[in-house]
Amino acid sequence: MTIFFVARKYDYATWPIPDRGSPSFEFETWYPAFQKIAGGNHKISAFWLDEEAYRLGRHGMNQELLRRMRAEKPQAAFFYVNGDEIRPETIREITEKIGVVTVYWCADDSWRFDSVSRRYAPYYAWTITLDSGAAEKYRRSGCRVIHSQSAANTEIFRPVGKDKDIAVSFVGTRNKPRANIIKALEEADMTASVFGRGWLAGKISREKMIEVFSRSRISLNLNTPSFYWGLRPLARLFLKRAEFIFEPMQIRPDFRHLFRNLREWRQKKIPQIKARTFEICACRTLGITQMADNLGDYYKIGKEIVVYKDIPDLIEKIRYYLKHDEEREKIAQAGYERTLRDHTVAQRLEQIFKTIGLPLGG
Repeated sequence: MTIFFVARKYDYATWPIPDRGSPSFEFETWYPAFQKIAGGNHKISAFWLDEEAYRLGRHGMNQELLRRMRAEKPQAAFFYVNGDEIRPETIREITEKIGVVTVYWCADDSWRFDSVSRRYAPYYAWTITLDSGAAEKYRRSGCRVIHSQSAANTEIFRPVGKDKDIAVSFVGTRNKPRANIIKALEEADMTASVFGRGWLAGKISREKMIEVFSRSRISLNLNTPSFYWGLRPLARLFLKRAEFIFEPMQIRPDFRHLFRNLREWRQKKIPQIKARTFEICACRTLGITQMADNLGDYYKIGKEIVVYKDIPDLIEKIRYYLKHDEEREKIAQAGYERTLRDHTVAQRLEQIFKTIGLPLGG
């Protein structure tokens, strides 16, 4: 079976020159899992949207995708796309005329369903949503939908080293809600080792991140909603960032979609389950996170992962688990075992391929 993997190779935040940027999450985490599928029975063929768009422009990129689909005739194609990079007519031709089982991966349906996902999902054969509330909406609109979730690539995210010499860590991009939490920890005499874009220590490599998780007694998954009052979020109500670097303006006015942008902003109040949840547990470290969506369906709260409700509760839980080593490590071990048993990227792919009628063992 030939499987197409359609995604961005580089992190969109590091443009305008794609090949000078950091690797994307899809490239670092999901693509290696697809590559591992490639054995005696399967072939993985990657199509990097940003590289092709930079080389050919949006129209040329769409035409090149069609050309390669016609030439290689894959049985399935997975699309990890943000918005309108792939035109509806392109998707329709791939799905209906070329006969590819197209799969649309929607990671942010808690706030992008109304403005993006529902507009494009009907053109794909299958839609995967990570938001439990969106699944029924897709069904009502006639889409074939799979409610799945992110996972850990345990070939990559695994415990390294033995010393737990970092008390508390956080790895992630800085924003105002997260900065408020880190400041509150400092004011409570708790020093957290913090890494990521916007923080003083800056962004770290994936290898360094795995090391930080593994060395931490506690690692925080600050999945705080990105809804907050401030100049930047308010500016996004009226401005739009260009999808691709060849467009004349990187930032341009977007008054026409003011209502849609306002709705998206407000919907960002909803906490999501992030891949980081699974990755921390895969490194055999106690993860503390905010409750999100149906997190309890994936981990036993208080036994495999710890959840906080607000900043004072987070501070209290950090203090408690730093003092109770045996209890902390017991939860970390249980979360690690649950991740290996139920939440690996390989398992997610097995389940998805089986559902779409193309079992990997077949």
